[in-house]
Amino acid sequence: SFTFDLIGYGQHLELLKQHAYNTLHLNPEIVRFIEHPDKQIIAQYYRTSDLFIFASKTETQGLVLAESMAGGTPVIALRGPGQEDIIQDGINGFLVDTADQMQEKIIALANNTALHNQLSKKAWLTAQEYTSAKSTQKLINIYLRSGGTMALKRDSNACNAAHK
Repeated sequence: SFTFDLIGYGQHLELLKQHAYNTLHLNPEIVRFIEHPDKQIIAQYYRTSDLFIFASKTETQGLVLAESMAGGTPVIALRGPGQEDIIQDGINGFLVDTADQMQEKIIALANNTALHNQLSKKAWLTAQEYTSAKSTQKLINIYLRSGGTMALKRDSNACNAAHK
C-alpha cells in the first residue's frame, strides 16, 4: 500500500484538497497535504520516500529534483528543460510525456525492487554533482569561458566578478 504526500503550497492548494477529498473521495490518511514544512521536514520526506513524482513542465532549474535525489529518491517527472538536465532516463529516474506513462513507471518501480534500488543509488550519485561547491565551480567555469574575469577575496570567501 502507498501513501501520497503532496508537500508545499500555492494558490491552488484549497482547490486541490477539495478535489481530492470531496470530488474523488480520497482517504485523507492516504493522500496527505503537507503545508509549509520547514527544510528539515522536507529533507526527511526525501529520505523516507520511495519516489519523487514531479508533474511540472515549467521548472527551469530542477533544484527540487537534486534535493530529492540527495535523499536517494528516484524521480519520475514529466519531460521539461530542467528535468532533462538532471534526470538520466532509466538511470536515476524516468522522464515521461504523459500522465499514463507516469503511472506505468510508478507501477513498474513498485513491482521491481532491484530496479528501484538501482535508480536510488544512481539518484544519490547524481545529487553529489549538485553540491554547493560543485555548482559554484561550474558557474565560475561558465562565466570565465564567456570572457569574464574574477577577483576572489580570501577573507570573506566572497567572489567579485567583472566582465571585460
